[in-house]
Amino acid sequence: MRLSFLEKIDSSVSTVLLFFIVTVVSVCVSCDSAPAATYERSGDLTSEAKTINEVFYEKKIHQYESLHEYEQALLFADTLANLYQQNGETTALINLQLTRAHLCHLEGEFKKASRYYSEFIEQRESLNTVVLSKMTLEQRLSKDVIHAQLSAGDMERKLEESQNSTLSVATIALNTIGTLLLVLLIYCIHTHHRLHEYNNRLKRALTKANEGVRVKDNFMNHISNQIQSPLQLIIRFSNKLHDMHPENEEVHQYLDVIKDSGNKLDDIISGILNVSKLQSEILEEDFTIHRVNALMNEIVSKFRSKTHPGVEICYRSSLSNSFSMLMRYKAAHLLLDTLISNAVKYTEKGTISLESYLDHSKSSLVIVIEDTGVGVSTEAADKIFNLFFKENGYELGAGAGLFIAKQVVEGRKGTLHLDESYKDGARFILSIPIEVKS
Repeated sequence: MRLSFLEKIDSSVSTVLLFFIVTVVSVCVSCDSAPAATYERSGDLTSEAKTINEVFYEKKIHQYESLHEYEQALLFADTLANLYQQNGETTALINLQLTRAHLCHLEGEFKKASRYYSEFIEQRESLNTVVLSKMTLEQRLSKDVIHAQLSAGDMERKLEESQNSTLSVATIALNTIGTLLLVLLIYCIHTHHRLHEYNNRLKRALTKANEGVRVKDNFMNHISNQIQSPLQLIIRFSNKLHDMHPENEEVHQYLDVIKDSGNKLDDIISGILNVSKLQSEILEEDFTIHRVNALMNEIVSKFRSKTHPGVEICYRSSLSNSFSMLMRYKAAHLLLDTLISNAVKYTEKGTISLESYLDHSKSSLVIVIEDTGVGVSTEAADKIFNLFFKENGYELGAGAGLFIAKQVVEGRKGTLHLDESYKDGARFILSIPIEVKS
């Protein structure tokens, strides 16, 4: 995501460099060929004659701005700028810079907004300088006309002086603009090189990080295979010895201890592998938009056939069916599967209920998983989220499920905790910050 953002910045910098070069060439050509026509349409944007296309693009810009679709509004603004430039509408083009700066500010592109504001101020000041010079020239010419009745030679002299003055002002303005554009061009080139170098460093760091993850996964797989292979042999030969001595109870007891210990060790190794694999998958998965109620109903339906006889599982929600969130789908499934499967496993009678609602005070989605099962003891309440912790050391499973679930939640800057005030079973409360699209 961050690399994509820098690539967009590189593209934006290239566009800015091209814009500055075109601007310098346009200013030079305009001043050399027709200085008097440069600001021919120097009025307000509202006072210029507008074509049908210009009106259409202006309406589109206002329409998308009102819909908060600022990126689309900026695209139409860029097209309108090209149209103004083709038609030689200088004032309209300058005023459009202010609109583009406003849209970039709303979009959160503050660097672009600052750039457009600077361009607007510089171009407006330049225009005002030239207009002011023109007004000064007109005033002087009026005085020359009055004095022409007295002296034709004096009028010609004053006219020549005013032309020289106008030329000097235009030259100064052109030099000033050229200097500013040159400074900005040098700054943009320098910034472009720095961003390019930073982008390359990020790519190298990302490559090293991905390589580190692959090395870690390969190491974990290798170690687990080295341990699980002889462990499976121990368990297999324990079963074989059990069958070879069907009447020796003492041997059976020893073999059962060996087999149970081997199974527990195998569960722990599998848990370590699952934690490593799931963490890698979760980090690599992209965020997508999903409807919350649809996801919850899908998971609840999956567990209805897995509950103990007589146990009812239900889901209620105050959310609309169209309510959606940005989420990692696999991670969300893993999280809810873990919490609901624990409730199904430890609830032999009663109900398992799930509830979802919005906590507007914290801008969070809250999901409550509540059951009437055996619950969690006070002593184990602070340890159930630890890796490989099991309240009953002889039960099956690696004890990694709640640890992984908490890792998933904290990765979204959310919270997952056990409600210790609930005494009729277990109640887990999940709270995740909202990134809504409904």
